[in-house]
Amino acid sequence: MYYLCFLFISLSSILYLYRYIKDSTFKKIRFFILYLIFTVLVELVVSFALNKGVDNTNYIYNIYSLIEFNLLFMFYYEVSNDKITKRTIIGSITLFNVTCFTWYLFHNFSFSHFNSFVIVLGAFLMAIILFLSLREILLSDKIVNYKTDIIFWITTGLLLYYLGSIPLMGIYSFMEKGVAFFQIHNIQFVVTILLHSCVIIGLLWSWKKVE
Repeated sequence: MYYLCFLFISLSSILYLYRYIKDSTFKKIRFFILYLIFTVLVELVVSFALNKGVDNTNYIYNIYSLIEFNLLFMFYYEVSNDKITKRTIIGSITLFNVTCFTWYLFHNFSFSHFNSFVIVLGAFLMAIILFLSLREILLSDKIVNYKTDIIFWITTGLLLYYLGSIPLMGIYSFMEKGVAFFQIHNIQFVVTILLHSCVIIGLLWSWKKVE
């Protein structure tokens, strides 16, 4: 399941980079492409570390989570034209980073322990932004040609992913390794595949779209 998940992540990264690297809209979605590339690099580093016998890669994912959400916040700030959405994003960036900084500073939290709190907080804030983004699309002329609107597909995929991640990460830290623990991992892989399936489908639909 992990390798299938990694295949989808890598495929979406390659396709998006190939499609938009020389496109006029590259600047608009550059943060999302950076998010995809960064995700692939992190998974490669984790795989390399595990192959070298490193048992604990939590610190890698903890750092990844901090950067992941900031990239997505910036992506939606770039593509949004709605004042409410933009203000919400600014507030989310501030709240997320201040809360995370305070959490690590005063809770004496070790990066070697998986920090599900950061993921739940980031996912919750992202879900709000994603709903606002969908609202913006639904109230605009873009809804007529939603199949070719890449932002619609990215938003749909991310919404499925983060709504699925919130309950999973909420109970992750309280579980001991066992059958149920690894089932959560498998569910996480499934929602990850759903996310990248959506972004790949959206890319294919919009490939021939006239800019």
